[in-house]
Amino acid sequence: MGNKSNRVAIIGAGVSGVAAAKHFRSAGLEVVVYERSSVCGGNWAYDERKPLEPAYPSVIPSMADFVVDSDDETSQQKEANGNGVDSVKSIEEVELRHAPPGPAYSGLTNNVATSLQELKGYPWKEGTGDFVNVRVIGEYIQGYARHFGVEPLIRYNTRVEKLQKKGMKWVLRSNTLMREGPEKGTSHYEVDEFDAVAVASGHYHACRVPDIPGLQEWKAAWPDRVQHSKGYRKPDDFKGQNVLIIGGGVSSLDIAREISHTANEIYQSVRGGEFDLPIVFLPEHTERVGEVASFEIPSSPESSPGAITLVDGRVLHGIERVVLATGYHITYPFLRQYHNDSTAVQDADETVLVTEGIQVHNLHRDIFYIPDPTLAFIGAPYYIATFSFFEYQAILVAAVFSGRAWLPSKAEMQKEYRDKVAKKGYGRTFHSLKDEEIEYVKDLVGWVNSHARVTEGPVYEPHSEAWVKEHGLVGLKIKAMFERKNISVEIKSYWTGQVVGRVQSSITMYLPRSLLSTLYLHLQRSHHPLSPPVLILVALEPDALCGCRILTNLLKSDYIPHKIQPIAGYGDLQKAGKNVIRPMMESQGGSGGVVVCLGVGGLTDLGALLGIEGEGDEAGYSGVEIWVVDARRPWNLGNVFGGFPILEIEGQKMPGVDGGKIERGYKPGKGGIIVFDDGDIEEDLGAERDAYLALVDMPEIEDNGDDSDGSETESDDGEDPAPTGSLPGQKRKSWSDRDEEDESSDDDRPRQRRKSNSSSPIPDSPSRAPKRGLMSLNGPPMHSSDRSVSPTPAQLPKAPSARTLRKRLLKLRRKNEQVLQSYYSLGTSYSEPISSMMYSLASELGREDNDLLWMAIVGVTSMELYGRSSVGVAISTKKNTTSAGWLGSRGFRIRQLLRDEVRRLNPPDLPDSSFGSNRNTLPENNGVIPTTARSPTDTSIRLSPEPKFLLIRHWSLYDSMLHSPHLSARLHIWSENGRKLFHELLAMMGVSLVQCKQNYTHMDMELKRGLRTKLLKYSEKYELDMVPAADTDGSDRGGTKEGWGFVRSWGWRATLSAQDVGVVVGSILEVGNKAVKTLENGGWDRAGRDAKETTDEDGALEGEEWVGRFWDAYDALEQIEDLKAALPIAQHLHRAILRTGTALIEKRQIKHLRAFRMCVVKDGPDVALFTHPAALTKLALWIGEAIAEQVRESKGKLEHGGRGTPLVVAGLNESRGVYVIVGTGGGGGGSMGSGDRTSAKEQKDKRDAKAKAREIKKKEKEKLKEEKRAVRRLAAGDDDDEEDETESEGSDSSSDEDEDEEDEQSQAKGFGRNKFGNAFQEVIEETSARVRIDSFEHCVVEVKKDDLSGFLESLSMKAVVG
Repeated sequence: MGNKSNRVAIIGAGVSGVAAAKHFRSAGLEVVVYERSSVCGGNWAYDERKPLEPAYPSVIPSMADFVVDSDDETSQQKEANGNGVDSVKSIEEVELRHAPPGPAYSGLTNNVATSLQELKGYPWKEGTGDFVNVRVIGEYIQGYARHFGVEPLIRYNTRVEKLQKKGMKWVLRSNTLMREGPEKGTSHYEVDEFDAVAVASGHYHACRVPDIPGLQEWKAAWPDRVQHSKGYRKPDDFKGQNVLIIGGGVSSLDIAREISHTANEIYQSVRGGEFDLPIVFLPEHTERVGEVASFEIPSSPESSPGAITLVDGRVLHGIERVVLATGYHITYPFLRQYHNDSTAVQDADETVLVTEGIQVHNLHRDIFYIPDPTLAFIGAPYYIATFSFFEYQAILVAAVFSGRAWLPSKAEMQKEYRDKVAKKGYGRTFHSLKDEEIEYVKDLVGWVNSHARVTEGPVYEPHSEAWVKEHGLVGLKIKAMFERKNISVEIKSYWTGQVVGRVQSSITMYLPRSLLSTLYLHLQRSHHPLSPPVLILVALEPDALCGCRILTNLLKSDYIPHKIQPIAGYGDLQKAGKNVIRPMMESQGGSGGVVVCLGVGGLTDLGALLGIEGEGDEAGYSGVEIWVVDARRPWNLGNVFGGFPILEIEGQKMPGVDGGKIERGYKPGKGGIIVFDDGDIEEDLGAERDAYLALVDMPEIEDNGDDSDGSETESDDGEDPAPTGSLPGQKRKSWSDRDEEDESSDDDRPRQRRKSNSSSPIPDSPSRAPKRGLMSLNGPPMHSSDRSVSPTPAQLPKAPSARTLRKRLLKLRRKNEQVLQSYYSLGTSYSEPISSMMYSLASELGREDNDLLWMAIVGVTSMELYGRSSVGVAISTKKNTTSAGWLGSRGFRIRQLLRDEVRRLNPPDLPDSSFGSNRNTLPENNGVIPTTARSPTDTSIRLSPEPKFLLIRHWSLYDSMLHSPHLSARLHIWSENGRKLFHELLAMMGVSLVQCKQNYTHMDMELKRGLRTKLLKYSEKYELDMVPAADTDGSDRGGTKEGWGFVRSWGWRATLSAQDVGVVVGSILEVGNKAVKTLENGGWDRAGRDAKETTDEDGALEGEEWVGRFWDAYDALEQIEDLKAALPIAQHLHRAILRTGTALIEKRQIKHLRAFRMCVVKDGPDVALFTHPAALTKLALWIGEAIAEQVRESKGKLEHGGRGTPLVVAGLNESRGVYVIVGTGGGGGGSMGSGDRTSAKEQKDKRDAKAKAREIKKKEKEKLKEEKRAVRRLAAGDDDDEEDETESEGSDSSSDEDEDEEDEQSQAKGFGRNKFGNAFQEVIEETSARVRIDSFEHCVVEVKKDDLSGFLESLSMKAVVG
């Protein structure tokens, strides 16, 4: 039996103190709790007041909190007398010194989920989130104290000043501060005796202030500008200031995040220590720098802030605030006799408690003071689920103090302590229980329960199985935040030690359109200050920029930190994976998080390219969740169906995912790749999904090409050994893996292997099947191809041989591989724009407004400017007045929805909405495009009958018509006759050259009013599509207005169309804002660079330049003045397109090769412009439309069976010695790349009828074969080989028919699609040309200057359109 203590003191009424009081009282002990503040809750009792600043630098640990002069005679007398009263003044300051406010700030939340911190018998209120504000947690602790009767046991405002052992008792002297009016109070001293004492005073009292040269002088000169983090309360105090935060821990990160929305520049200084949190956690506009070496000493307090020098030599200027997030000393000022401040931590003897303030020495199990175990400490360890952990410690202390459990001998405790020191060393890590908490608690509970059998005391349960699972799943991110090694995601049973669950790390799936907002809503709910910022990877294109603007607006409104990283191509994406995303992985010491890919990575194997699939035993993705929103097709199916989370607990799959499809029960946060489906996955990829998942489930079987000729080597008994597959969880080569031994071997599906200009491979885009279990080869057959007759009762059915099963598997595998091969070989296409998807998300969240709607409109409009259609990058050959226009019926629906949104969010003013004469005063209702706002505050969006002229508001009518691609092509503007025809058109319209060469806004109003009528009149004569044909007399107010454009005003400052904005933003990305000054000075240098030569063979410098333009374009989307300033760039680019295109046609430099036409841009004043793929694409579309018109006029229809003639344009980048090549489609194909819907339906009906007829014929043959096979078996004794041959013949016939049908469907689906990406890959495999594919646009490639002719020659033999 243990020694019982009757009367026990508890120092501190935080969560550990009140939990201890509850369990001590339940154990029958008399309890007194001392709390120096006025409420319980400890660190979680929020106090608006700020504590007094500590000494600079901090003093020794024993004196760092407070000092009591025990040698003072008055104090001795008061102690001897038992109590006394001192009168004091300046009561506010005395209160701050007596009970300093804790470090809790207004926005503080817990970083361990509430579900893991629940105290026994007192659940959190229903609806409490995992991460809640400090006030909620404070109320929980205070409610616990009231509920269990602890409140009356607490002596508030009472500070323990001295504790010492005298004989068998602990003598405790306390000081109670009591107010007596607003300006006066009294200190009441009291001495009491106790049998045992539990110290629960916490760690966060005595600030640690480093001794940095000059810091003390800074504090003296600017006392309000330098502070310890303990005094931080609200971010408003740092508004507009440059802030340096010293320290790399949680406090530093929290403060940086809080002030990131108010401060100007933020720097975080770290020493590179073990406990520095990963840089990825830092918010935007925060820079991590090295250790501070010194502060420049100011000449006078009135001078401005001085410089701060770092250890690496860098100097920071203009720092206005310094926050020291440098932690705290461990100190027990009431136990000064057990402090030894002059002793190093490693030299501590067997009696000392604290030396350097970083460890508590001589504690058994981090609780009992070994020289005298009647002194116990609760809450010493770090990295634990605090509340529940403290409670288990309190349970053990209550059992020992009450005699219901007992301690080992002093010698045993000392030996165990020495063993722990040898294992963990000294310092902060000594008290770390990361990855040890569960076993630690299990041991404590086992200790109490083993003694309870003797003492008949209460028996306790350790953490429940549910708690353990929650700790392994929900708590995984927080746990990984502080570690630098791989983590285990096994969930073990406490009692058996067996693994009861495992989270599979390889996760890729898709989010159906119907659940579009679910992931964002989860992010919104689960976000807390320690969550890493959302990382947004954005392609350098207008649609992705607009989508990014919409998403960041949503994140800002929800106060979710985020970072934007522009991505120029696959090389940039791989660097981002290595430098930013991989460090986010929990297995790499990160805390996971969300990465949003806008327009990047949809066509590549993201997991492999980013390097986050995991290697060896490393957990793949490991908490990093990647959202993919991309308009390009085809999808990389490895990202869509490649694997899905399986929680293997009691053999059941985790709910929420079915065959890669996310369902409503899915719980995000485990990491993986999630593709956002715009509807095409759900509607169109059913066969591909089935084929992919079937291949995933198949065992590995070697395919040597001989499966039906009987030539396989067999064992003596005629049986092949069963195919050997990998065990579940092992890495194996899948059907889509490249053969590692022979890189030249062909795969079963299109690869995207890319070579750099030095012939070294750069990241390719493979798809990989995830790790899955094997199918049983001894189970039922996979399909009903065994057609033997039923055996007689005396005849047992013979099981199929291994060879037969192998043949069946190979045939099934090839069939499924063919489905995927057909999908990838269709060519590229475009689906719903990114900006439209992001606006749909905003709409589901109820956040739609004019700003977001405008971003969606600009993004959607920009797609057509770049020829991005349902048949890939191709010229437009159809009018947009029906569903056969851009993006087919889907594009029609998107445009109609946008027009409906414009009407909903921009209702007309009352006079405008009436049927009176006022309504017809609106210019757009009279056929005049609006050029000004309706009022100085007008920021509305309007529908406008926009003519298809380029930048008409910002150019003359003449230039606008001249540079419009459609008009140029139809009128043959490049020729002298075409110019005459153009002038003739203007003359017939009654527009003089003088008038039409004025700026459009200055043209005669009557001329502008009649312009649309004249354009409609002469459009038919000249076969032009210049203006929309919708009614404009007021009768079409609620009509579709298909073909109408969108216009927005910014007060009197500007009125622009969506096409204007798309053209200008694109030009900024392609040419750059730096060109404005050059143009203003009358010259041209495409980048504004110095004339000195630079080497940039790999395109790294060029990529950096393009990324810089991204920010200019990003700002221009919201800064109208920046947008207007960039108008000359757009005009210059389109003048260059007209000049260059005209020169190529006039000089007959466009050649006709076998599969396409081609031309090379290598001379002329504008050649440097067309080194950017997007600018070259615009040139190619202009030329392609001109060629299409020539062909249509001469032949009456498009070439190649209506597909049109593809075009290849190569632009010379002399500085890099490469040609940039763009391949565009010829404009054929239907609205969806498969003809119109009517034609597609007719073809489908024919195929269905054909399939039914084939099925009937097949059944008749099967019946006949079964009869023959039965006769042959009875006569020949079950000849398995002959059966296999017969079966093979039948199966092959069926397979051939299936393949014919699939080929027919594939041809229908892919008709007219751009297949240059596939052709480029084939040429790369077949030639030694030095090629680099880095663009996300797969019809773009770079070829070394010397290899161009060979590359084009080989390319001309390929199929480049579907």
